[in-house]
Amino acid sequence: MMSCMMRAGVLSITSALLAGVAAAAGPTDAQKCEADKLRRTAKYAFCRMKAESKFAKKGDSAKLTSDLAKCDAKITGKFAKAEARWGGECPTTGDVGAIQSRVSADSDDLAVLLSGGTLPPVCGNGTIDPGEQCDFGNLDGETCDSRTASGEPFGTLSCDPGTCTFDTSGCVPRFEDTGLTVIDHETGLEWEKKTGVPAGTVAASDCPGGPHCGDLTNVNNRFTWSVGGQWYDGTAVTLFLDGLNDVAGGGANCFAGRCDWRLPTLAKPDQFGAVAEGEWESIVDCSGGGPCLDPNLGPNSIGHYWSSTANVPGPWASWTVDFNNNGFVGVRGKPEHHYVRAVRGGS
Repeated sequence: MMSCMMRAGVLSITSALLAGVAAAAGPTDAQKCEADKLRRTAKYAFCRMKAESKFAKKGDSAKLTSDLAKCDAKITGKFAKAEARWGGECPTTGDVGAIQSRVSADSDDLAVLLSGGTLPPVCGNGTIDPGEQCDFGNLDGETCDSRTASGEPFGTLSCDPGTCTFDTSGCVPRFEDTGLTVIDHETGLEWEKKTGVPAGTVAASDCPGGPHCGDLTNVNNRFTWSVGGQWYDGTAVTLFLDGLNDVAGGGANCFAGRCDWRLPTLAKPDQFGAVAEGEWESIVDCSGGGPCLDPNLGPNSIGHYWSSTANVPGPWASWTVDFNNNGFVGVRGKPEHHYVRAVRGGS
């Protein structure tokens, strides 16, 4: 019996101590200030809605103005007292104006809706209201392609946050000229932009040794695919690509700041049986006549351009494309000199 009484006594003391700790913890001044402001905000909303209720019955606009002014005065005074009482402990200070504006706007909207009226469009609420093209991140399924006809179908379409109208400033055409290169936004490929005057008025340069070989991007330069007629080790690699990729300098001065330039592929089986992606075919366009190449890519020489795709039937030949002959695809002996254009990237 005594043991049970002692246990009961210990439990009672422990419970009392715990209760004391809980009581000591209590709400902080910050919590008290926040609770006080929430209560005053609720009363402010009720005050405004009560004033609107009176106006709905009597239609006295002067009385409504007077009642709403009293509501404003009350919350202003109560917020000031709360901040003075708990000072810097309050989570927020000096925010009575913002709270008034928010509650006033909501109560006004409710009064309009309850009277049978409709609210004007709200730009920025994420909902495309009547009179808006878009809203915030909601583009209603529209894209650069659908909003810019065929002029600038790529890039990023956005919504102007102030007017809720489409902003097409981020939309771009398919081919973007960067100066040294041309980016194809449809495929994600970046093409070397050729310089100089095409052959026909200027003699072609068989590199090494030709008059324009010092400028790797000159449109008249021609290179070999292979030295011995089989392996991919001709001047198209050792002079052209290695030069663009600054192999000798360790990549310190690569063309256009990129060190992964290569020859384009053709959609033909190569000597190893693989089927390439067909990067050359992606820019063939004969709609405007020859050369069958978008003018943004710079000058184009008349003749065959090497691909990186070797020909299956004979390991001594490789696939080429001729843009001045309707994008004709053929094969040429790997030791022959033909034109080149570098590419990188891809989606």
